[in-house]
Amino acid sequence: MAAAKAQQQGHSLIEALLALAIWMLGMSGLFSLQAKTLQQSRDIEQLAAIEQAASELIAMAQTMPAQEWKHFQESGYDDHLDGAATCLSGCSAQQRAAFQLWRFKQSLRSGRGAQEAIRAAVCRSDGKQAPSLASDGCGGSGPLGIRVAWRSRNGKAWHEQSRVWPLSP
Repeated sequence: MAAAKAQQQGHSLIEALLALAIWMLGMSGLFSLQAKTLQQSRDIEQLAAIEQAASELIAMAQTMPAQEWKHFQESGYDDHLDGAATCLSGCSAQQRAAFQLWRFKQSLRSGRGAQEAIRAAVCRSDGKQAPSLASDGCGGSGPLGIRVAWRSRNGKAWHEQSRVWPLSP
């Protein structure tokens, strides 16, 4: 009887290892959930920054007369990337539009890593092709729009997203 009682008094090494394994499994689940939540938060933050920049460009364009909107049209992603217009006063509509487009693209680039690759263009398209990082989809005769493509992380892989905001007076 004393031998049976001695066996029941403590925990065995196997029980302790089993409890540790269960605890580690639970913790890894929590860490995985935390990582996914942080990534979703980053994606939402990125989309909010893109939407804010597009909204500011739309608001600025709407302050100009409709006949001056043609100055916002770009030929593709690489327009207005470098150097702002140097006009301080008495600017032409073309200079104001060039400055606003440069400012828009700078706001998309600020604080972003090279892998996130946000690209944007204000152009006309036929609406059949969504923008991608490889192609802006410009060249149609449809309505003027702000076309943005970007890359965000999905787990360990990157995936592309895109959106088009109409730009009309």
